[in-house]
Amino acid sequence: MGGGDVVFVVGPSGTGKSTLLLVLGGLLAPTNGTVITVEPREVAWVLQDLDGLQRRSVIDNAQLYSRIDGGPRRSAHAAATKALGSVGLADLATARTSTLSGGENQRLCVARALASRRPVLLADEPTSQLDRTNACVVMNALHKHAARDRCVVVVTHDIDAIPAGARVVELRVNGLHDRTPSSTPP
Repeated sequence: MGGGDVVFVVGPSGTGKSTLLLVLGGLLAPTNGTVITVEPREVAWVLQDLDGLQRRSVIDNAQLYSRIDGGPRRSAHAAATKALGSVGLADLATARTSTLSGGENQRLCVARALASRRPVLLADEPTSQLDRTNACVVMNALHKHAARDRCVVVVTHDIDAIPAGARVVELRVNGLHDRTPSSTPP
């Protein structure tokens, strides 16, 4: 995968999808084999248990990666505003994160990753707390994010929310299998 790539990883629970993300992102060493990883500072994460900073506003949270990376305040704010809009949270920009529902908080975490300038975005079950409409909004936003020359890997059980035409691979105990709708099964 290179810049501008997006892949959705599906598969049964327990096959190692989340572990795969942690290894790809350099947060976990593989137990065998060789893996080319990226530097952790190059990765914008959407983790299952990632919450926003509760005492800060939604817009402040969405700017977090950009501010950590030393981005200019004005461009960080503009990118965060756009990202919040792409996941349906524009109207909550000034709200305190502590007032968000679980699903809104999950969309905020996606917006934070989308707003970053980091070249790799790794998302672990980014729609687990979302209804169908918001799940589709989030998955489409992640899919479109790759058009910004980013590499995006999304682990999900939410197969129905994956955008049409997206690249899909299935992780099984015997490896990865291409399940992109246009491909033929092995």
